[in-house]
Amino acid sequence: MQYQEFLDHIYQRYSGNVKLELTRMEGLLKDMGSPQDALKGFHVAGTNGKGSVCATLEALALAHGHQTGLNTSPHLINYTERFRINGQEISIEAIMEEFHRHEALFQKWDASFFEITTAIAFSLFSKAGLDLSVMEVGLGGRLDATNLFTPDVAVITTIGLDHIKTLGGTVELIAAEKAGIIKAGVPLVIGDIEQSPLQIILDVAAEKAAPTYLYGRDWEVTLGADSTAGIEFDYRFGGFSFIGLKANLMGEHQALNLGAAITAYILYCQSHQNAHRRR
Repeated sequence: MQYQEFLDHIYQRYSGNVKLELTRMEGLLKDMGSPQDALKGFHVAGTNGKGSVCATLEALALAHGHQTGLNTSPHLINYTERFRINGQEISIEAIMEEFHRHEALFQKWDASFFEITTAIAFSLFSKAGLDLSVMEVGLGGRLDATNLFTPDVAVITTIGLDHIKTLGGTVELIAAEKAGIIKAGVPLVIGDIEQSPLQIILDVAAEKAAPTYLYGRDWEVTLGADSTAGIEFDYRFGGFSFIGLKANLMGEHQALNLGAAITAYILYCQSHQNAHRRR
């Protein structure tokens, strides 16, 4: 089966199976041996900025020598863009091999295109024995297929009106869906979010005893320069202060995205350093 034939097959066979619930994904992953349980890393949700945060987390992890997986959506040109290990896209041959290995289970559970894609990512990342994985939420959070992954750190970037027919017609309803990624005791980095939807996220975090790290309260960025050449900004979080950081991106919103990723990565390193000390 060639690339386009493969894509046509999974789109035609599975793209109509969208159903926002986790029961069949839970069953599918259990039958696959629960590969997501072997993964560590980051889970990123939000209306805007998810892609930038995920790409920055991948870059930070690779720069510090971590074996790293990245799963994002949608793809722009090639399906392989959704799966990266150590900064390189996984070959379509490896993806197709993984698909065919589990196709009977995909059919058994009537899985959707996105559920299949997520399950393949979980399986490939688990087999690779990675240090950490960066998983981007596809839609919402609470009922998203990626939400069966328990990260070391979660991130919610922004809240706006997106997919209102599915997630709800107010920022408060959408915030509740995004807040569904919050796991008990898992640190949560929160971006620049207006008070009403923010309070919903904070309430869920409090219920689950998830430590929160909020933009403007716990971490901040200050934009110094913004031009077609990129941005320059200062970053502060706790005892960390990085002055004059540069990126070839434009806009204050990108400084916020980079700041969220830096905060999440620091928290990840701190948690693993503390775990190592306890041993």
